[in-house]
Amino acid sequence: MLRLVPVLLLFLACYDRLSGQTFRMDSLEVQFLPMKKVLNDSSDYVLKIVYRNLKNRPVKVYCEYEEGIRGYKFSNIVMDSEKKQHGNYGYFNFHSNCGGDLQWLPGYRHYDLNKKDLAPLARDTAAIGLMSFTTGIDTGCYRMRFGLRVRTIQNTTAFEYPPDGSAVPPDDKMEYIHSRWFKFRVRHFMFRIYNPDGSIRAKAGL
Repeated sequence: MLRLVPVLLLFLACYDRLSGQTFRMDSLEVQFLPMKKVLNDSSDYVLKIVYRNLKNRPVKVYCEYEEGIRGYKFSNIVMDSEKKQHGNYGYFNFHSNCGGDLQWLPGYRHYDLNKKDLAPLARDTAAIGLMSFTTGIDTGCYRMRFGLRVRTIQNTTAFEYPPDGSAVPPDDKMEYIHSRWFKFRVRHFMFRIYNPDGSIRAKAGL
């Protein structure tokens, strides 16, 4: 029996590597699926996250995604990106890291993005089009890892907003889970354009 333990551990490690990365919390299992190795157009530039409800009651999961820096209340996805140059990966930021002034408004002190109910013992896959977070991606080899906001701990310290807006309330604490690095190659330059109705689509160039 003991001889089977190393084999089982190796199998589990290989399975996790092939299937992405899975995190289990109190009532929810979250899995980052691997990205495609080669991106031919924007339809390939997608992050998929699988949610699985482990309980016999509904749980809340995100149905809206915004990219930003860690600790920014108006985002729930953090993206670390690097580009391979001269044989080594180095920091390369082509995302928005969005910001804004809504933090000054009292109604947005404890803010989180929209969520929906996930039925008891149900699964749901979110396909996040990453092109909406950038204006374009050049050809080349990249690697990315992602942080998903999974819990917000509200800071309820008493605070009065000054009339001149010279101070903001203390920040809530945000907890994240992080994927491993996903490596991929962009074959064609991709850039973002807008449809007549204002929605975003992307196009591949040369």
